[in-house]
Amino acid sequence: MPDPESEQTLRVMLQATKPAVVAPVWNDFSDTFSATCHDAGAVVFVDERTSSVANWNQALDWGADGIQTDDPEGLIAFLKKQQ
Repeated sequence: MPDPESEQTLRVMLQATKPAVVAPVWNDFSDTFSATCHDAGAVVFVDERTSSVANWNQALDWGADGIQTDDPEGLIAFLKKQQ
């Protein structure tokens, strides 16, 4: 689960390693980051450390396939409400 550290190095990392999963930190994540990973056949598990509903909504809107959080109970409750 490589973290390319920035969107600028993302394409090179995807081509070189062909990962199944990419795990960016929140500050490097965006909708274009997610789309680039998906176009390369990789899923995205974003590391969201503030455990905020606003960030969880944004992650879903941007196409995150998974969210790593320090508040798994809160995330589960949030996701259940989303259906």
